[in-house]
Amino acid sequence: MTIKHLFTHISTLLSLLSSTAYAQTPCHHQVQTQNELSRTITTITLADCQKPLILLDGVGGEHINSYLISGKKGVAYQIAIKSVDGNIETSIEGCGTKQTPDETIFLCRFKTDIKISVYAHPVDEYEIKIEAGVAQP
Repeated sequence: MTIKHLFTHISTLLSLLSSTAYAQTPCHHQVQTQNELSRTITTITLADCQKPLILLDGVGGEHINSYLISGKKGVAYQIAIKSVDGNIETSIEGCGTKQTPDETIFLCRFKTDIKISVYAHPVDEYEIKIEAGVAQP
């Protein structure tokens, strides 16, 4: 691996680790991000709204992005994670999973606090779409 190639991987990884973005909606979802050593923790409180929250982010190397979602009891949530390059791995607590060729979909209805962890090797960008009040199969 040449120095230039290594530098490109390192600069891409650093830009991914500091670039959480989310689509603005009139819902005023609360999104707070805290960066720690090899971890980024994003706490989300969803507003009472019919519009989904869409997060755009990237991860790679030994870094893990965690999302802590405060939900409401009795409300069903659909969380879809789409990978750009197919390198994303995810784990989630307490939700059913449906895998499609394009995305992983989690259906959550029994938990009010949902934790998602996302990691990739070497690097990847992804989109998380969180919808509340979805119909359950």
